[in-house]
Amino acid sequence: MSIEDAGRQARYTLFKRLADKHNIKLILVGHNADDQVETILMNFVRGTGISGLSGMSPITPIVPSMLTISTYEDSDIFIGRPLLSVPRQYIQDYCRDNNLDPIQDPSNNNKRYLRNRIRHEIIPILKDINPNIHQTTSHISVVLKHNQRVLQQANSTAWNKLSPMLMIRRLLLTA
Repeated sequence: MSIEDAGRQARYTLFKRLADKHNIKLILVGHNADDQVETILMNFVRGTGISGLSGMSPITPIVPSMLTISTYEDSDIFIGRPLLSVPRQYIQDYCRDNNLDPIQDPSNNNKRYLRNRIRHEIIPILKDINPNIHQTTSHISVVLKHNQRVLQQANSTAWNKLSPMLMIRRLLLTA
C-alpha cells in the first residue's frame, strides 16, 4: 500500500469515527475538478476499466475498503464532493479574494508521487492542447458513469432472465 493510500484510509477512518460519534450522515470533502482529472489520468496510467476512467463520484458511501479498520461494515455514511466540477484555480482565487489562507500539504509538490507528476508535468501539457480539460474530463466522467449504470442494469436484467433457466438445468442434471 502506498503512503497516499494509507493516508486516505486513515482520513476516512477518522471521518467515519467522527460521523458515528456525532450522528453525521454526509461528510463533505474538497475534491475539485483538478483532482478529478488527476484521478482519471492515474487510473488510466495504471490500467483500469469504466469505473476507474469515470473518476470520483459526487457522492460515495463509505465502505470497509476505504478504512484502516476492516471490522467496520457498510454504513449509511456518505462522502460528498460538492466542488468536483470546480477548478482548483477558482477555489484558490476565492480564498485569496476572501482573505482565506488554506493549508497546503508540502508533499503536493513532491514529484516522487504519481499524482504530483501528473499534476505538475502532464496536466500542463494537456491544458496547452485543450484549455477546457476540466470540462472535457467532467463530461467524459458523466458519460462513463451513465454507461456503467446502463451496463449494470442490462447485466442484471440478463442474469434475472438466465438465472431461472440455470436453476432448472441444475435440477435436471442432478435428477
